[in-house]
Amino acid sequence: LRPENAFARNDLAWKLLTVPEAPLRDPAEALEHARKAVELDPTNGDYLNTLALAELRNGNVDAAIAAGEQSMRLRDGGDANDWFVLALAHAKKGEA
Repeated sequence: LRPENAFARNDLAWKLLTVPEAPLRDPAEALEHARKAVELDPTNGDYLNTLALAELRNGNVDAAIAAGEQSMRLRDGGDANDWFVLALAHAKKGEA
């Protein structure tokens, strides 16, 4: 309903990635919304964190790491959400 609202796009993306009911999750659609949120507000670290998780859930490990690292730069070192997504991404690459 609000296609040019970065917050709404990010919120929808996060819900599509984390909803407890697996059949309702949609990583592909989440990725579209996360990318648009970052396009609309590229300096928001929270949106980049969502993008990192969406990239990871879609198998784009290098893109997930890049988005996660950018999120951390924008948020003075990041938080547990950033570190968790980066740990998952690096683990997918076999990097403990």
